[in-house]
Amino acid sequence: MSTNVEPEEAEAINALVEEESSVEKSTAVVQRDFRQPQRFNSKSIGDFQKAITRRLPELEKALRETFKLPISAEVMEVDEVGAEGLFDKLEAPIALAEFEIAGQPAWIRWSIRAAVKAIEHLLGSDGEPEPRKLSNIENYLLQDTFGAVTGVITKALELESTELSMIETPEEIAGWQEAGEEAEEHRLFVAIRIEGLGESSVIHLYLPGVQARSSSAASEKEAAPLPGHLHTVDVELGAHLGCSEIPLNDLLSLELGDVIPLGTLLSEPLQILVEGFECGTAEMGTHNGNRAIRVIEVSPRLDGIA
Repeated sequence: MSTNVEPEEAEAINALVEEESSVEKSTAVVQRDFRQPQRFNSKSIGDFQKAITRRLPELEKALRETFKLPISAEVMEVDEVGAEGLFDKLEAPIALAEFEIAGQPAWIRWSIRAAVKAIEHLLGSDGEPEPRKLSNIENYLLQDTFGAVTGVITKALELESTELSMIETPEEIAGWQEAGEEAEEHRLFVAIRIEGLGESSVIHLYLPGVQARSSSAASEKEAAPLPGHLHTVDVELGAHLGCSEIPLNDLLSLELGDVIPLGTLLSEPLQILVEGFECGTAEMGTHNGNRAIRVIEVSPRLDGIA
């Protein structure tokens, strides 16, 4: 094996360095807070967003008919959140309604400033209102607006919901534990940006009971719960970058500067290994100056590990 770097090799090394630098700059991996429940991969989140986006013309039509304005709606964010402490920092006055999905509490919230402005427009005033508590009639009108939003979003996600109940103070908000023994903390968070009511605003929804669409029967089966005594057992998790077979003579002749292709493209996902077993795929990135991976797909069950 030659230890001299040929022009072609130097060009290949430069290209690899440039590509790797580009990947690291563009792919920052955000560390996950494992206290927050997470059930969906990025594809499922993307599917939810597409399903909601397809239904937004219905929402825009309903809002335009109500407010007589050229209102537009856009999906700003879809993510997963935990319901614990969700409204701890919320202060009155508020614009919030509560409803149920599969026996679990769900919520829709708007900034009180945006809600007051929208309702005052309905009542014939187009000034710059100050945040304040809504009257009974104003809450009734806001309930209709919230109903239009929740109707479209729940239909897009194939959910059935109960009628909305307006909430006037943070203390009245039902905790997720109130669903009893079947209570679940997990919620799908949906943020809808509304344009056309004088200023941009965002309506937030927190929805339980959302299921990822999958054609695989195996993925629909729930994994057996992990026994409590195994929760703190450490396992080795790694990422497989690639591999290459070379003659033993070349291996023994390796020197500084030699280039060894690994047989995988930078754009290809990495294999995630747990105790040597493949359990998903990921993409390379960085976190706080260290190399990191972002999980793309997780096997439905980590077969062979337990």
